Amino acid sequence: MLERIDSRTLAEYMALDRIDPQGSLRGDVQAAVVASTVANCHRGKGSRAFGIKDFLPFTQDEKQTSSDIETQLMQLVQLTKGSD
Repeated sequence: MLERIDSRTLAEYMALDRIDPQGSLRGDVQAAVVASTVANCHRGKGSRAFGIKDFLPFTQDEKQTSSDIETQLMQLVQLTKGSD
């Protein structure tokens, strides 16, 4: 992918994904919203309310740096090199 698009286009895709994630992450968040709503409807009095993070398969509390993202992209390029 990095060989086919320029850095500006890649940065735009990355910014868009932060604003409006697509794919499995978005589906996980949508499912977590439904799961937390159902769980809160059935929780007992005085018990803690569930949040979306309680139903995500992972949570990312720490922010990724641009260096981390670049490293991951380069690893992806190496893994997919030679395939379209």
